[in-house]
Amino acid sequence: MIKNKNIFYYVLFFVAIFIFWFLSKRNYLLFHSIIELFAILTAFCIVFLSYITFKYLKNNLILNLGTTYLFVVIVDILHTLSYKGMGVFKTFDANLPTQLWILGRTLETIGLSLIIFLKEKLNKIIYFSILLLFTSIELILIFLRKFPQCFIEGKGLTSFKIGMEYLFIFILGLTLIYIITKKDLPKIFLNAYIYTIVFTILGELSFTLYTDVYGFFNMLGHLFRFVSYLIILFGINSKFLIFTIENLTDQLQKEREKYKHLAEYDQLTGLYTRNFFNEWILNNIQKLKQYEKDVLVIMDIDNFKEINDKYGHLQGDEVLKFVGRTMIESFRVEDILVRFGGDEFLIILKNIDLEKAEKVINRFIEKLSFNKFPFNLTISYGVSEFKYNNYLEILKITDLKMLEMKNKKNK
Repeated sequence: MIKNKNIFYYVLFFVAIFIFWFLSKRNYLLFHSIIELFAILTAFCIVFLSYITFKYLKNNLILNLGTTYLFVVIVDILHTLSYKGMGVFKTFDANLPTQLWILGRTLETIGLSLIIFLKEKLNKIIYFSILLLFTSIELILIFLRKFPQCFIEGKGLTSFKIGMEYLFIFILGLTLIYIITKKDLPKIFLNAYIYTIVFTILGELSFTLYTDVYGFFNMLGHLFRFVSYLIILFGINSKFLIFTIENLTDQLQKEREKYKHLAEYDQLTGLYTRNFFNEWILNNIQKLKQYEKDVLVIMDIDNFKEINDKYGHLQGDEVLKFVGRTMIESFRVEDILVRFGGDEFLIILKNIDLEKAEKVINRFIEKLSFNKFPFNLTISYGVSEFKYNNYLEILKITDLKMLEMKNKKNK
């Protein structure tokens, strides 16, 4: 299925290339406007996704990539508007869009290379400031006609323009060699970055060969450049976006589990909470009705208020922790141990009769006596067979039994 899907994308890609080529033969200005529009929209997506994913991943590499294409897309827009035949900058000839093209490719080459060589050392604020200053100065020079000529009508490309293209190819080539040999980029990033540079280099080579701004190699260069943008968008940004979504989903799941744990387990004693008990009963009531041999125990620490008043609440907390810990050690895994509220505890002893339940409780009470507290620690309890079809009534009866024991001790 995945293989067929990939074949479909390849076929779609080559069909699109053919359509663009056909369109360039019929109306080159229309072709150029459309391909640049697609490239600009793609670059905007790169910028947008880079800044969005940085918010969650805090990855300087992807952020600086977005910053690079932010300035590239600004220059690309000006390049598109200034292209021969557009009629926007009427006092300029075909040299203006070519100069803007060189500026855009300079920014792209600087970005693609610096991001790799400096990685996390490339401070995002400093990098943004440098690109802003550099782009502003170069644009001023271009529109003041102080920038070196790149295209001469009737003659073609100047040696400066061709030389710059080869310089871009050289720098990108070094970057490509560095990436392939070092392989220290994240796997999510590596292959797409390599292909981006390859298609950028192919584009630069094409732009050294044309003599007519409406010619074949100019068209080919634009297509290669557009493909390099698409690779960044779908090979890098979209993967980072998916990674971000997966990361956020994982974080949300962990948060959900954290709050679920807080809702189900008492943080002081490690026992289940009353909230858990209520949900457990309601969610399992039909199944639990089948069990006729469970026993309900409700316990309360004797004179707990006096312990708190005399020895302090921290000592009271230690008592609760000790009782909770002793319960976990004394009862079985399948038994339900609940801190029902304050110093009151609830236990459901599974598959046991009342006689055996009393023995288990007495062993637990005996364990409680082995403590280092400066006072006598005892509990009162009530015990009943637990009928789930009438559990609220059984809870009330068992609680009264516990209170009855407590009152007898007080007398």
